[in-house]
Amino acid sequence: MGRRRGWTTGLLVGALLAGCDGSNLFFTEPVGSGGGARGSIRGFVASDGLGVPGAGVSLQDSTTATSDGVGNYRLEGLPPAAYRLFLRVPPGYGLVPGDSAVRTATVIAGQTTIVNWQLLRNAGAF
Repeated sequence: MGRRRGWTTGLLVGALLAGCDGSNLFFTEPVGSGGGARGSIRGFVASDGLGVPGAGVSLQDSTTATSDGVGNYRLEGLPPAAYRLFLRVPPGYGLVPGDSAVRTATVIAGQTTIVNWQLLRNAGAF
C-alpha cells in the first residue's frame, strides 16, 4: 500500500506541474500588498521660502491632509492613478498670480509624487 500512495502522489504532482512553465511556481508579491502596491503624494507649501502651516490639500475622493508647522503635507496609501489635488489657502495668504489651487498628480506604485505650492502673503495680513 505504501508504494501505491507514493506512486499516486507522484502522479498528482506531475499532473500539477505538467501545465506549469515555472513562472508561477512561487508567490512573489510583497506580503501585505493586497496585490496592488500603493504610492503617495507629498509636498511643501511655502511663502518667501518659509513653510506655511495650515494649508489644506485634498483629493477628489475627500482624502485630505494639512500642512504641518513647517509647510509639509503627505497623502499616503494611494492606489496608482491620476489625481486632482485641491489647495485650501490659509487666511493671510494668496496664490501666486497665474497659479491655480487645483493640480493634477500621477501616483505610481511604490513611489512618491511631489507637488509643491508657492503662496504670497496678503498685504496688511501680518
